[in-house]
Amino acid sequence: MIKANAQKRRKLSTISSGTVGTPHKDGPPPTRGRLRERYRFKEELLQLLNSITAHCYRQLAQKDRSLSERLFWLLMLILEAATLIAIIISAWGKFTANPLITTLHDTIYPIVLVPFPAISLCNNNRISRAAAVRYAGQLAGRDAERRNASYFLEQIALLGKLYDFDYENLHQMTRLQEFLDLNDVSNSTGMYNALETLEKLSPRCEDMLLRCFWKSIELPCMLRNDMIEVRRTQYGFCCTFNFIGHTEDNEIHPPSYFLDVTGPEMGLVLLLNGSSNDYFYNLFNNIGFNLQIFNPHEVPDSTAGGVNEQFVHLGTETFIRVDAITINSEPDVLRYSRQKVSYRTMHHRTTPPAERLQRECISGALSGTFVASYHLPGPATTTKNAQAPQNVLNQLMWALCGWTGARERRKRQCVFRNELLKYGANYGRSNCVAACRLRSVMALCECVPFYMPTAGATASSKSITTCNLQHIACLSKYKIKWSTVITDIVQIPGLEKEMEESLYCPECLPSCSASKYQITASNLPLVRSRRDGFSVTAGIDNVADVAVVRIFFGQPETWMYKQNVAYYWFEIFSNFGGMFGIMAGMSLITLMEVVYFVGRQLVLVFATRSWSAGALRSRKPNLELLQ
Repeated sequence: MIKANAQKRRKLSTISSGTVGTPHKDGPPPTRGRLRERYRFKEELLQLLNSITAHCYRQLAQKDRSLSERLFWLLMLILEAATLIAIIISAWGKFTANPLITTLHDTIYPIVLVPFPAISLCNNNRISRAAAVRYAGQLAGRDAERRNASYFLEQIALLGKLYDFDYENLHQMTRLQEFLDLNDVSNSTGMYNALETLEKLSPRCEDMLLRCFWKSIELPCMLRNDMIEVRRTQYGFCCTFNFIGHTEDNEIHPPSYFLDVTGPEMGLVLLLNGSSNDYFYNLFNNIGFNLQIFNPHEVPDSTAGGVNEQFVHLGTETFIRVDAITINSEPDVLRYSRQKVSYRTMHHRTTPPAERLQRECISGALSGTFVASYHLPGPATTTKNAQAPQNVLNQLMWALCGWTGARERRKRQCVFRNELLKYGANYGRSNCVAACRLRSVMALCECVPFYMPTAGATASSKSITTCNLQHIACLSKYKIKWSTVITDIVQIPGLEKEMEESLYCPECLPSCSASKYQITASNLPLVRSRRDGFSVTAGIDNVADVAVVRIFFGQPETWMYKQNVAYYWFEIFSNFGGMFGIMAGMSLITLMEVVYFVGRQLVLVFATRSWSAGALRSRKPNLELLQ
């Protein structure tokens, strides 16, 4: 009886412990203490420190080391890690601050591969006296008060203020402008147009250019779209050669002129007629011509740099030697900014605008070609209310892509020719500055000076008003601002006022690949040629009223610089790897050891948790058997 009661109590205790039907062949069931023994992070970490290939970490795990020794080695390792991190951050900061490097690549780069510079020839007399007399006669015939032509001839001189923005008698300018608004309206617009007036008052290139030579071959000077044409520059209507930049009428211009020979006889030679008796409004209080030499793909803008100016006096023969320097950027420079310009051309016609927008933004096509090629519909052009959310999303993505692309261009501090095409077929710093100045003038004075190209006007402007005499006061007020251009705000002590009064154009960075020109000028008195044979001034008796200009390359070779990324990825990898190896004794093996350790610990943690959960479920009492 006593034996039966003992067996019964043993059976009940077995049932209550949850071990009925689950006998353990290998001994008693695992308890919570045994689970802790199976996974202890401390032992795993000590094992890692003992076996890792990095330097000095085993000093922390050796059991024969005292506590003070371990603390010393721990302090040394912390100091070592802090020093290594500081060096890595400093090296990376220097790399990101100067990611590009420019080196001299070729000292005998053929000059035939460099385009001949563009030439702009402007008469210092901005209003022809003969044209002013004709115009004064026309105004006198339309005057209701019957004032004579001499009166209007004096008034016409006020139109010259549209060149330099100087004014003395504002009331007199206002009266003349009111008269012109009523009596000199354009047939095309029905309003007064200062552009048309100043174009017919400017000296004609046909009268200024007597003879033109290219490579010692005489050519017609004013052959349309082939030799010299009339274009607008910062000095008004001028005679230009090889200028294929901004166009107002979208004309197709021939390719740039190239020279394969050098010397004063083999370049561009011009015989100029000074017409000193035709002077009416002198721009610089001097008689002669203002010559500008600049890049063929950019507008001549002296404030943007890259423009060489030379004044040509009458009665002289001026020799202008041109030396070019070419800078080319490697494709890796463009890939540095993660831009894929060719993607736009590939998918431009086959992909819907919204999808194409997202693809190009995600793929990294964050260049100016993206901003120029997409005109997202706004509220005024939306036809369905359902399109409004998609339009808002597109505009947000457009802004994000444009901001990211601008940030990447700021990193490399230059812009490629196929970026920012809103400034022309090929990007140029001068084109960008001209468009930036144009936007500022339109915002401050609500007009555009007649000599500014309107190709850079904003797309949102419905109409463009040409500045007239009533705008002179506003133009004169901001004249200094528009003549000083900055692309980055730098705090320089003593120049705070100048920085605030300057025109800020952060987008107008230099071109990544371009040709820059330097000139060396000399002149000699021009004497009448009395010899038989070829002479530029043949048949001219009064050489005091003419000038000869010779523009040529000085040498058959030039220097070519190449711009590339300062470090490729494998160079950065090797530099950082060397720092880790020297200071910490680390290598890729160390990295694999750490990865293996972390992965092992994660596996052990999850395996132990699942094992503990299963053991707890197996120890629950079997209520059915108990009942």
